[in-house]
Amino acid sequence: MTSQRGKRGDPNFKQVTGLIPKALALRFKALCAGTERDMSGVIEQLIVDWVEKQEHPAPSDGILDPVIFLKKLVNGTRPTDAEIVEVARALDIQKESLFSFCDQLTAKTKGEPDNDV
Repeated sequence: MTSQRGKRGDPNFKQVTGLIPKALALRFKALCAGTERDMSGVIEQLIVDWVEKQEHPAPSDGILDPVIFLKKLVNGTRPTDAEIVEVARALDIQKESLFSFCDQLTAKTKGEPDNDV
């Protein structure tokens, strides 16, 4: 019976494989070598981070969608209060200012006079 070395012989480890574009694989290998990082260690950390994010999404996941927020404003629809608060928090601006801005913008797009001119 031959002895297996390192992680391959450790029953607590499982090999995971996948296919990625050759250019990306070469860049990854070069960066790992250049930073003296073990490729398996980097892949493990990336998978751990991804799994944790999937299992425990950040509170803003699913709430803050800047494209939907902007589309609402462009179409004259006022975003919900929760969306405005979340965007203000993400942009680190006063929520009252963003509420006012959204109210003014959606009022203007609904045909109300432009008082800024």
